[in-house]
Amino acid sequence: MMMEISYLIVVFLVSFCIIYFLVKYKNVINIQAHINHRSLHTVTVPNSGGIAIFIAFIIGLVLLDVEVGYEVVLSMSIVFVFGLYDDIYTASTREKFLVLFLVANILFFNAYEIKYLGTYLGYDIQISSFASYIFLVFVIVGFINGMNLIDGLDGLVSTIGIIILSSFLYIGLKVSDQFLISITSLYIASLLGYLYFNWSPAKIFMGDNGSLPLGLIIAIIAIHCVQMQYITPISILMLAAFPILDTFFVITQRIRSGKSPFVADKSHIHHIVYRQQKNKTSRTVIILGLMQLLLSYIGLGFKIKDDSLILGLFILVFLILYFTLSPCKEKL
Repeated sequence: MMMEISYLIVVFLVSFCIIYFLVKYKNVINIQAHINHRSLHTVTVPNSGGIAIFIAFIIGLVLLDVEVGYEVVLSMSIVFVFGLYDDIYTASTREKFLVLFLVANILFFNAYEIKYLGTYLGYDIQISSFASYIFLVFVIVGFINGMNLIDGLDGLVSTIGIIILSSFLYIGLKVSDQFLISITSLYIASLLGYLYFNWSPAKIFMGDNGSLPLGLIIAIIAIHCVQMQYITPISILMLAAFPILDTFFVITQRIRSGKSPFVADKSHIHHIVYRQQKNKTSRTVIILGLMQLLLSYIGLGFKIKDDSLILGLFILVFLILYFTLSPCKEKL
């Protein structure tokens, strides 16, 4: 146990030290965040934090000798490299979808699939292999994009990511699943080394090279938990609520405003709460982090045989957010 903790400290320090050098030599590395109409920063900030997170995580896998399938390392490496490419050259939406589709196929053909969707009003919902394939693609693309979309405020995506991963770490500890414990604890340690430099005012962002792998690892461990029957698929709506809620919220807001759901703007939940909190970044992140923590706690605490209640609760949370934030007539 002490050996594992010491390795986690090493992973944290590796992430911390690499981030330090990425910040110090930002002009040499020259991977910078673009300032546009959606940006909340006004100075040039390095966009390379994901490099440190990924390297520290891989080193942790080696140190702990985690039994992880090649498909996990391969798929994470693909999204990391693509994220780096996107941060440097700006990839098209089509390129991004093709890469995520490739990753989903790698996982699906290595037994990552969900055929049982839960029990609703007493009826077990089973789906075919083809429907399971479509569902997996949707989950992978959804999680990766969801984490990418909330990466718009200093410290937000790493804070939310740590809380979500901690929820799955709790499950792993409860059922003594060493794979789940190792993956989540290593990624949390990597994120903590980054968060120190990313807290407002941020000295570095994780970029797509950080947010895409983070979304993927959450999707992978969520699918693992469902396959091992630790949780039902609908429970994920609570355990990873914020990025999912934000995605639904943004799409609804844009359609309501007569805009394309794919056109970027400032209609995200964190943008609206940030303005309501008078542009106080840290306060906004803490509020949203506490919201995710509460929803994760509720998701972990449910002990019911019918998933309808969790689905209904998630819909209720969405409606509360929608009618609480939408009437503000925010300028999108």
